[in-house]
Amino acid sequence: MSNGKLERKNLKETKDSKIHEPLSSYYPAPFEVENPTLQNEAPEYSPHSAVYVRKDELEKSGGK
Repeated sequence: MSNGKLERKNLKETKDSKIHEPLSSYYPAPFEVENPTLQNEAPEYSPHSAVYVRKDELEKSGGK
């Protein structure tokens, strides 16, 4: 401090807070989905334990 005033740091001398390095090769590159396809039927293979129920079947059974 000089003369009771705060010294200002030159921000141009410090490194920006933004990341300028390229993304790590550990993560896959981002991708864009051009034309998503809506599915009316369940996929043949489901790697999870959730049961697929069509919306109309769910409404018939009274479930939400």
